[in-house]
Amino acid sequence: MDDSPVAVLVVGMHRSGTSALTRLVSILDVALPQSMLPAAEDNPLGFFEPSDLVELDERILQTFGLGWADIEPLQDPAAKVRAHPELVREVARVIDAEFGPAPHIVIKDPRLARVLPFVVPALDLHGRRTVALLPYRDAWEVAGSLAARDGMTRSHATALWLRYLLDAELNTRGLPRAFCRFDELLDAPVETASRLVEQTALLAPAAVTSRADCIEAVIAADQRHHQRRPGQAGLAQEWLNDLLAAFDRLAVDGYDAEALARIDEIRAAFDAGAPLLSAAQHEHAAATEELRTEFAARKALSEAERVTLAAQLEHAVAERDDARSRLRNTRGLLRQARQQLRTTRVQIRRTRRELQEATEALQRRPSHRLRRLAVEAARRARLRARRR
Repeated sequence: MDDSPVAVLVVGMHRSGTSALTRLVSILDVALPQSMLPAAEDNPLGFFEPSDLVELDERILQTFGLGWADIEPLQDPAAKVRAHPELVREVARVIDAEFGPAPHIVIKDPRLARVLPFVVPALDLHGRRTVALLPYRDAWEVAGSLAARDGMTRSHATALWLRYLLDAELNTRGLPRAFCRFDELLDAPVETASRLVEQTALLAPAAVTSRADCIEAVIAADQRHHQRRPGQAGLAQEWLNDLLAAFDRLAVDGYDAEALARIDEIRAAFDAGAPLLSAAQHEHAAATEELRTEFAARKALSEAERVTLAAQLEHAVAERDDARSRLRNTRGLLRQARQQLRTTRVQIRRTRRELQEATEALQRRPSHRLRRLAVEAARRARLRARRR
């Protein structure tokens, strides 16, 4: 076995077991990157992808008008590498920063399938021997996973599956490589690891057997969340079936001539139709985005109307509560006025009685005085009569 430093490239389609395979390789004393993308709800155990390299890989694709979700081929990659040596040097710099002096490293990013022509020369600059591991999975299971994670249509996802598998196979030709179906990895992780190590001369077989328990522990069958349902079919089903079968043959012999010939046929046909299919997908995506924008606008308008109605209702409720409060106050004042009226009426009746009594008293007083005056006058008259 060659003891030179090794770079293990995990080259596969998104949602195809690349994370699980990378974790398995790391158990064999192969270094992971220092700064990795954080785990997420759809991949709680982690992605094991070097964050800076992921960003750079996407930037390389964008340099040539592509993105990770585009299905068009990267035309004449060898010419592009010659025209952009600075990208190769940048890849080498990022790898050096991520792994430092580690002798054996594992690099995983699904974009590797597309940008490998820039990555392999960068690893050559480090004097590393490059080994490729290609995990793969049924197209419809991948489509279900991408639909759940990204809202991608199944036709787009299956076309993307074709692109990534075709590019991964083509761009690893000439490298020591081994293929691994996701089901096999989950069902028999130790046996799968032994086969991958043997086919690529990656490490001594003892590296796997000595860590068998650990490998069994970290590769759990419940990592498979989306399984194909019988009867599913769609875009170019014959291509999907034949490419999956060809990869199964390559899992036995990484350079099976019959499998490579069929893959080349599928690639030629798919590349010819990819621009038209890509245009249709972009048009569909644009129309979908337009509908989403319109829906969002209508939703925002409805929300604004709801807020306005809520404010109006709140104002009406406040006015009602204020009117009720004023009515309660008015009723209280009315009760007080009625009480005061009753009190006033009592006082008036009392005053009338007192006035009547006073009037009667006044009326009696003059009669008594007149009698007294008459008596007095009579007395004086008698006295005057006597004197005479």
